[in-house]
Amino acid sequence: MAVVLAVVALAVGTPCATWAQTAPSSATPAAMKIVQLLWTAQPAGAAGALEKALDQAVSRREVESLKPHLTALEPKFLAAISKGPSDVRWVSSVAALALVQNPRALELISAAVTGQLGVDPPLPLAKRELLLRCWQVADRAACDTYIHQLLSTEPKTAKPQSTGQQSVTDVPWLETVALRALQWNSVQTSDSLLAGWSTLPRPVQLAVIEPMTQQAATMKRLVAAIEAGRVAKDLLNTNQLRKWNAGSDGELVSAIERVWGKLRAMDDADRKAVVTRMMALLTSGKAGNPVAGEAHFKRICAQCHRLHGEGIEVGPDITANGRGSFEQLVSNVMDPSLVIGKAFMAKTVLTADGRVLAGLVAAEDPKRLTLKVQGGKLIELDREEEIDEIKESVKSLMPDGLEQQMNEQELIDLFAYLSLAKPLSAAENELIPGTPAKLIAE
Repeated sequence: MAVVLAVVALAVGTPCATWAQTAPSSATPAAMKIVQLLWTAQPAGAAGALEKALDQAVSRREVESLKPHLTALEPKFLAAISKGPSDVRWVSSVAALALVQNPRALELISAAVTGQLGVDPPLPLAKRELLLRCWQVADRAACDTYIHQLLSTEPKTAKPQSTGQQSVTDVPWLETVALRALQWNSVQTSDSLLAGWSTLPRPVQLAVIEPMTQQAATMKRLVAAIEAGRVAKDLLNTNQLRKWNAGSDGELVSAIERVWGKLRAMDDADRKAVVTRMMALLTSGKAGNPVAGEAHFKRICAQCHRLHGEGIEVGPDITANGRGSFEQLVSNVMDPSLVIGKAFMAKTVLTADGRVLAGLVAAEDPKRLTLKVQGGKLIELDREEEIDEIKESVKSLMPDGLEQQMNEQELIDLFAYLSLAKPLSAAENELIPGTPAKLIAE
């Protein structure tokens, strides 16, 4: 797949030195002390603590400050990797040794992420991603070569069978690498993604939309591709558009208006009218197909909501929230800003590098703010160095305008699915109170 090959070829071009800048952290000695104390008595706890320390060091560019601590524990790491991948500390030990340029560790990372390790079942995605990130810091050239090979292979759309070697071409892994590439080099990665958009699997397309709406340069490229007919405009929601439509970039505002028309912050009367029209449609006697509705839920709603264990929990889990009655369900879906719980008040953050992020506060302290954005991704920001301005939104993170993204039958199918009290696979099911009798097709 040539386009994605180009994507990550650009992504891994970031010099290793950029990722290894020193930013001393008082937490590093304490974290490594915990790793040392737990290493023998609680191997799983030690592995988890070490993986977290490595992840933070790479994310916060603190690799150099971590290296002395890793070097001190090198004998323990070598002993762990000698036991093979069955040792719970193997991944964290290999990643740690790679950051101190241990040749054996670099060979093992290469084998692990290229599927040559012979591990069955495969290493989990999160662990492969940690190895990839540490490998990119430690040996950019080898990592670059691997990614070229990985992404020149057409990805599988189905989960690969276990063959004793992990698949490196499955769609979830491709999605993981594409998202990482956007973080490394957003503008050029976006150019490559958009140039071959039609070759990307649908899950990868959905995953990369939100990151591309976070910077003016990438948002302009995305809107231009939509104007040119290469990308479907309904992949963007009104929140992703509105945060730019209210900005000072006249060129971008004009482009958005050309494609979607002039956006306005709808008042309560506008959304109330939409709710009324939707109730009239759903009680008109037209039947919906809940199987089709489940597919619509996974495509649109599951980016931020969980239902019966499916989806990503950014907003409320709607299995037991917001579906007390059919009327409440319709109101919550079609007028999401009518009632917003305190935990779900969105923040809009303008960053020092020009990104505009909209999300919920996942964690915060005087030094850092962590946002959870659409798709469930966590973005950690340094308040002093990375944040220019923070605003609290009066609108729900869930966008208005679902009725503009779906036709009438698709909406009926979606509500037919949402009205089921139990999963589709349940032997016996029932409807939430107030559901129109003829909404579910027999």
